[in-house]
Amino acid sequence: MSWNKIIFLCSLFLVSTHLIAQKTYITASGLVKDKVTQKPISYATVILKTEKDSTFVSGTISNEEGRFTFINIKEGKYIIEITFLGYVKKKQPLFVGSLTEFLDLAVIEIEENKSVLNEVIITSKQEDVAQKLDKKTFTLADNISQNGGSVLQSMQNLPGVTVQDGKVQLRWFTIIRIRL
Repeated sequence: MSWNKIIFLCSLFLVSTHLIAQKTYITASGLVKDKVTQKPISYATVILKTEKDSTFVSGTISNEEGRFTFINIKEGKYIIEITFLGYVKKKQPLFVGSLTEFLDLAVIEIEENKSVLNEVIITSKQEDVAQKLDKKTFTLADNISQNGGSVLQSMQNLPGVTVQDGKVQLRWFTIIRIRL
């Protein structure tokens, strides 16, 4: 046997050993659906964590058809965590082996959160004084001190308004004359 053949066989052996020793990366894909209606859940958050210490590995969002994909995953044990507003958080174990480069996770169903919320009542009160660029509005309907009085008495108690001799004045300008 010649030295060329021996060198060729040794290099072939080393290259093949190197190729076998390389780690393969896996692509995992699945579909998120509603458990009851079986409709796909668009834009659900899907997170991949290690099973050992829950370290974040990868994250993605499901598309319009509810499909999600993780690429370049190493062999190992993982947990898939799926969250979506109005649904219960779903955790599912995942084992990634090296038999295939593509792993189909099929359909993962998530359940709607059935917790009942209490009624929320929002109340508001109109301001007693509303000021705009060209006018100032006073609301007297809820003013207890004005209850039962006349319009003239109500106006006397407004800030910046004075009533003298039947004249109503607002900051030194005559606005209306009221005859009693």
